[in-house]
Amino acid sequence: MEEKITGKQVAKGILILSIATVISKIIGVLYRIPIVNILGDVGNAIYGLAYQVYILIITISCLGIPNAVARLIAECISLKAYNDAKKIFKITFIYTAGISVILALSLWSGADKIAHLLKGGEDIVLPLKALAPTVVIVSLMAVMRGYFQGMGNMMPTAISQTVEQLFNAIFSVVLASLFLPYGVKVAAMGSTLGTGIGAIAGTITIAVIYKMTASQYNKIEDIGVTKSIYPTNRHIIKQLLITVIPIVMTAALFALMTLIDNTMLFHYLPGTVEYLRGAGEISRIPVTNAALMDTQTIVTSLSGQFLSKYTQFINIPVGIIVVIVTSTIPAIAGDYARKDQQGLTHKINRILKMGMLIAMPATVGLTLFGEPIMQLIYASAPDGGSLFTVGSIAIIFMTISQLTTGVLQAIGKQYYVTIYVMIALVVKIILNIALLSNPAIHIYGITISTTICYMIYTILNLIAIKRILKVKIEWKQVITKPMITSIGMGVMSFFLYKGFIIVTHSVIRSTLIIVPVAVLIYGIGCILTKTITLDDIQYIPLANKYIKKFKDRNVKNI
Repeated sequence: MEEKITGKQVAKGILILSIATVISKIIGVLYRIPIVNILGDVGNAIYGLAYQVYILIITISCLGIPNAVARLIAECISLKAYNDAKKIFKITFIYTAGISVILALSLWSGADKIAHLLKGGEDIVLPLKALAPTVVIVSLMAVMRGYFQGMGNMMPTAISQTVEQLFNAIFSVVLASLFLPYGVKVAAMGSTLGTGIGAIAGTITIAVIYKMTASQYNKIEDIGVTKSIYPTNRHIIKQLLITVIPIVMTAALFALMTLIDNTMLFHYLPGTVEYLRGAGEISRIPVTNAALMDTQTIVTSLSGQFLSKYTQFINIPVGIIVVIVTSTIPAIAGDYARKDQQGLTHKINRILKMGMLIAMPATVGLTLFGEPIMQLIYASAPDGGSLFTVGSIAIIFMTISQLTTGVLQAIGKQYYVTIYVMIALVVKIILNIALLSNPAIHIYGITISTTICYMIYTILNLIAIKRILKVKIEWKQVITKPMITSIGMGVMSFFLYKGFIIVTHSVIRSTLIIVPVAVLIYGIGCILTKTITLDDIQYIPLANKYIKKFKDRNVKNI
């Protein structure tokens, strides 16, 4: 067992989990296409709201567990406290099992009360009850994922994540279709049952991997244990709670943010819609045939756009960013424990750059092509693209905030993050009240407040990192180059798209062409502007032997 998680291990972990996340996100987007077309925006509002409640429960139960376990185990390995690493896993498993069972029972028995508390949530009782058992399954899977990540092995997480999403996709679509004749509410419940089946498949997968590799990891007992960081189980539980509670509080606030958004949307938008209807400007609402609908249906449709389209798509790049954070936390924690300033500076700049290489083009792409992408993917329910035009810039701030949150959590400064999230959330609530009530802004107020909220959160995190770690951020490499390359890609892609429209006379065909073309333009631009350097590429597994050949020829940059 190595004592130090190296830069190449970090990059390999990032690559493995990023690939798995990309596959999972692609599966997620693909299966959401038939789900949205089956349920429509109204049905997806039911599904989306129930799922957000489930996310909040999962957050409390286990969301901080993988990062916490990974961080604590990585510190133990770094300091040669190998027995403590095993004890951390066992104690965390028992703790998480107990908490998740209590929360699952509470969700099942309290589904009616939860639905009553949420505006527009009267129809989510059945989906909530269907999701309750999944809380336990996902929580136990999270502990095992954290264990492997702390050991520096990202493959089990990647495999189980892909299996989970694949089963989720298949059964969500099948069950939603089977239950649709019984009504949209029952169909939404069927879709949530698919989430549970996927979780079972993912848990079985990682449990089998754990069983197969147990003997290998048990050998850590024999590698010259020199010390014990945690002399008793009580010390482990205390450190676990110190680590988990602020992470859970932070993540719970994020999950609560979406529920608050949706509740405020149902509270303030009806009045705004009625005002626009009375002023003869109902067409300004981005809902097809809004003039023929009652106000409640319009608001529910907008909720479906926000929860199942906008939130879903901006979380595709952000989801990949979270993977970068997760796989890097053990390495950053190890560097911090060893007081390795150079290692910290290098890794923090690397994850920020990797994040921006994903976030910048995603922001530009969704801003320019959000509407045609919605028309391409959701043929029977194409509304919602205008939300991306206004709100895609949030991806940049969400990315930096997620990455810097991971850094602060890795060095044990979780409470800073919690305070900063609370500040940002208060600002968001104030903005929601002002913007959702404004007829000129209406639904776009949600996306504007989201952007400003994450911008404030990002600034506070960066100030804390600068003050605590004295890390110098290489802004030219991290921000400027990815931004210039992405803008260039956007300009070229936009004019090419307009040309394709003239030639094909089809938005769908033109969108199918421009998406891969834009990716190609961005890749070439990154190489030509040296946004991606030889140093970046050499950390990609399997590329090392080719890099050595380039180095032999004195090629320093691509």
